[in-house]
This record gives sequence, C-alpha cells and structure tokens, in this order.
Amino acid sequence: MKEGNQSTGVPGWARPLIGKNPGMTLIRAIVFVGLAIGAYKFVITPVKVFGVSMEPTYQQGKVLWVNKLAYRSRLPQRSDIIVIRMAGGSVVIMKRVIGLPGETISIVRGRVHIDGDPLDEPYIEERNEDWQYGPKELADDQYFVIGDNRTTHIEKQEFGFAARKDIIGRVIQ
Repeated sequence: MKEGNQSTGVPGWARPLIGKNPGMTLIRAIVFVGLAIGAYKFVITPVKVFGVSMEPTYQQGKVLWVNKLAYRSRLPQRSDIIVIRMAGGSVVIMKRVIGLPGETISIVRGRVHIDGDPLDEPYIEERNEDWQYGPKELADDQYFVIGDNRTTHIEKQEFGFAARKDIIGRVIQ
C-alpha cells in the first residue's frame, strides 16, 4: 500500500482532510474564510457585557451576538436590546429601547412614562424611586434607551437619546 498519491502528492494521512483535489479544497477554504469574515463584519458580531447597567437581564462578562441586519427591514421596537455606536465608533454600549421617535418620555419616582402613561416593564425587578427625568420629546430619528438596572442613582446610569444612524444592531437573545 502506498503512503501518498503520486498524482496529487497528498500524503495518505492527509487525504481525509484535503480530499482528492487539493486545488478545489484550497478554493473552498478561501471561500469559507471570506464568508466568515464577511458575516463577522456585516451580519453578526460578538459583544461582551461590560458593567452592571443591563443586570439582571445580562450579567457582566457574558458574550452576546449582535444581528447587524436586524433593522434593514424594520425599525427598532420598544423593549429591543440594541448596541449603539458611541463617539468615534470604537466604543459601543448595550441598552434597551424604551421610547420611540415622536414620543414624550419622563421618569417619575423610578417609573418610565410614555406620553404620560406608565410603561409596563416586566424585566425590571427593582426601581430606585428617587429617579426623576423629563419630560422630553424625541425627534423623528431618536430613540430613548436605558439599562435594566434601575437600582443605582440616576446620575450613575447611562441613558438618553440614540440616533437611528448610531444603532449597530439588535442583540440576539
């Protein structure tokens, strides 16, 4: 029994990996790597939770995936968890969409109000009743975003307006 293949030069041990036609295998490998890089850059990308602002929904250190195509065919919806590009583009934050374009947002005794009506937020376990904010009206391309951890002081929580152009995508749950 021969150890290799005279016509391809593929050693016998490598044949299951490379196959009968090394040229085609190389082409397939290049296409696969190109598709993987394209998917990573344009379709889906990982993001690591940093900080406690999304607790209890997501714990610090957890790695999640962001669907960058989620809003190509529809607009962000209330309760979506999104990733937003901050200044410079290299910094991103993860927040929950609370307010939609054209709505008026306020926070009264820790409870979010949309156009004067309290918002049902089943994902909030505890609220700091000292929170007061607004009312503020959102522009036609703005979303109001906030983390799920509402137990801290309002000054320590990052929240506010996100322009549609700065939304990278939706966290895949």
